[in-house]
Amino acid sequence: MITLHGFAHRLPELAMGHTRDLRVQWALEEVDLPYRVRGLDLLAGELKREEFGRLSPFQQVPVIEDDDVVLSAGAELSAPTGSAPGFSELPRIGPGPR
Repeated sequence: MITLHGFAHRLPELAMGHTRDLRVQWALEEVDLPYRVRGLDLLAGELKREEFGRLSPFQQVPVIEDDDVVLSAGAELSAPTGSAPGFSELPRIGPGPR
């Protein structure tokens, strides 16, 4: 099952509604792929923990895990190539081969 690492409910007011993890969650909902969300608390420093740093070297969300495949960049997640298991069902955004 896909795990989406994104922000938990505690965000600085400036960031609310403008986070890229919402876009990825929306895409997963649109194509009806099963997933779970692991909410990270930015204000508590969860993005700076070593465990999360192994998934996202720049300590940014969103991050998607699907078995042993990890995608961790906004552009990478907005236009998946379909080469990862489970991601072949997502619609291709933009030009180029699928």
